[in-house]
Amino acid sequence: MKIKIFIAILIMTTNIAFSQDYMDDIALKACECLSTVSDTLETERFNMELGICMIDAASPYKKQLKKGYKIDFNKIDTQGKELGRIIGLRMASVCPDALMKMVNKVNNKKNNDISENIIEGQVTAIIDDKFVEFSIKNELGKNSKYYWFTFIESNTDLSTDYKTLTDKFVQVTFTSQEFFDARIGEYRAFNIIQKLEIINN
Repeated sequence: MKIKIFIAILIMTTNIAFSQDYMDDIALKACECLSTVSDTLETERFNMELGICMIDAASPYKKQLKKGYKIDFNKIDTQGKELGRIIGLRMASVCPDALMKMVNKVNNKKNNDISENIIEGQVTAIIDDKFVEFSIKNELGKNSKYYWFTFIESNTDLSTDYKTLTDKFVQVTFTSQEFFDARIGEYRAFNIIQKLEIINN
């Protein structure tokens, strides 16, 4: 009985390792392909080239993807977005530089269109995972998220004091920019903090 359990565990471990290996291989090949794509391409063409990189990298593993993720290459026109989401998630961990290339591409495209906005409100929550995220409730009671990605001008030392800002009232100057979100496989808007000041209220 113990031998059967051991064999079953060994088979499961081997299958998991194999799945990890082929997905990492797909991600690495997609990253290598993306590194050859020019940053000067128009965004639409850049996205098309990115999609081609992902499909080319995944093609040798059609059977595994169909079995493991139910991705059918005969239906890639409708399942391409899901394939991109899956590969994008792995690319983010295997080769984050590729993710930054996608982010920079979007930033370069929108630099001329960026406008600053100002809001005042109360900090209701602070999450510090890979980046610091502030939830701020405005005067209408609406909560929105604002992100600390770059240097922030402030009247406090944020690097040491930011965790103490919960429940305090702040004025935030921010820009809204689109970044590639690997979790959903597409671009979405992020509120990027440029300036944060504590205000008396």
